[in-house]
Amino acid sequence: MRKRKPIAPPVRWMEMIKVRTNRPGNDELHTRILEHLEQIRQATGDLQIHIHLPISVPNDVLVVLRWYTEPMAEGSDLAYSLCRELKAFGLVDHSVWKEPVLMNR
Repeated sequence: MRKRKPIAPPVRWMEMIKVRTNRPGNDELHTRILEHLEQIRQATGDLQIHIHLPISVPNDVLVVLRWYTEPMAEGSDLAYSLCRELKAFGLVDHSVWKEPVLMNR
């Protein structure tokens, strides 16, 4: 009987999109992000979406897209689309991160 080669776990990588606004109160921003991400969540299964709000700086929002596919060094089309939309609210920073192989088990 031949030994099967172990299947490598999917690579985990993430994109972080940080939005810094100068507007007091971010209800419109939060609503727009949540609506947009809910549509995305329904359309894909290879993605986890998280939104984080800072404790001390009320004008920031952090969106984390966690992927279970091959990493894209430049980021996903989805992140670029989201960044374009979020620029209407302020400064947008987008970065791509990959989990180390040892952690990816």
